[in-house]
Amino acid sequence: MKATVVRGIGTDIVEVARIQHLYRRWGQSFLDRVYTKEEQSYALAARGKARMCRLAARYAAKEAVVKALGIGFRKGSWRDITVLVLPSGQPVIDIKGHFAEEAARRRIGGFHLSLSHTNENAVAFVVAVGECSGGP
Repeated sequence: MKATVVRGIGTDIVEVARIQHLYRRWGQSFLDRVYTKEEQSYALAARGKARMCRLAARYAAKEAVVKALGIGFRKGSWRDITVLVLPSGQPVIDIKGHFAEEAARRRIGGFHLSLSHTNENAVAFVVAVGECSGGP
């Protein structure tokens, strides 16, 4: 088994009310600009405030991934970063396009993600990891 190293970290916090405001103002066009169909289905399957909390957590995760990569959103699409949930409940990151290219360039092979939220805020913490070069 090869050793892994931390190649970047990122964290972000989002006010749930901000996401709710954007959703109320822009509706489906906001969802389609920021979230994949899988993310929308997962979030909208919840009821009440939990819907907006799930959306806010995913928004924070996307921001945290970009920070862990050490880049911004100047290139790429919000939908090129997807937050999925394993059957165990563990959230995971899937990237494509510009962000996958940047990850490969920076020798990042994967991400660890932690999400949490209250009714008011959602927070995401991301650790970008890659194989250790050289050594045992």
